[in-house]
Amino acid sequence: MFQDEARYKVDHYVQISELHHEQNKIAKIYSEQRVSLVDRLFQMGKKFTQRTKTTHIAVELMDRYFLDKRSQSLERPSQMNARRMTIVLTTCFLIASKYDEIDDHLVFINDV
Repeated sequence: MFQDEARYKVDHYVQISELHHEQNKIAKIYSEQRVSLVDRLFQMGKKFTQRTKTTHIAVELMDRYFLDKRSQSLERPSQMNARRMTIVLTTCFLIASKYDEIDDHLVFINDV
């Protein structure tokens, strides 16, 4: 999906070497919890019988949201609690499902 974009700019995203900077606290919190969040995405994909590609798209959307330099200043790190992470996780999963899945495997908000 996004791998083929010619205008995909890496400089818009927080790099690993920049995680210690004060303005990148959200990216640091996300990088610490990424393994568990990706695991939850794959569990959701298995529960709703989604294709693996759909789950990979959801992971990529989640990475783009949390590592975008513009979003680092929009949110306060104190707001990054488990509930907020779950909302973003579920939203990325639903968007990926709508983008990639065929009609008989679509996930609706009522199902989640």
